[in-house]
Amino acid sequence: SDYVEKLPTERKSKNATILLLTDDANAIDEAKEFYPDINWKYYNRERFRGTSGGWENTAPSKSPKMEVIIILSTLQLVRQCDAFVHGTS
Repeated sequence: SDYVEKLPTERKSKNATILLLTDDANAIDEAKEFYPDINWKYYNRERFRGTSGGWENTAPSKSPKMEVIIILSTLQLVRQCDAFVHGTS
């Protein structure tokens, strides 16, 4: 939720829509729990929980083909965004 605090007030208002790009299923659960008035958009895909994947595993789907599809479709979505907020992990 740290990244939400970095958003300008108008971007986190009730019924705002935010595209959430994360590899951690916990981040989605927390976003929906702590900011239920925000319309969260995210890919419905397999994700790790916290550190469950380890730093050496970057493909939760275990399918390189699926990961490339996700990367390319993510690129198409973020090209439509006019602002980005990120955290370190």
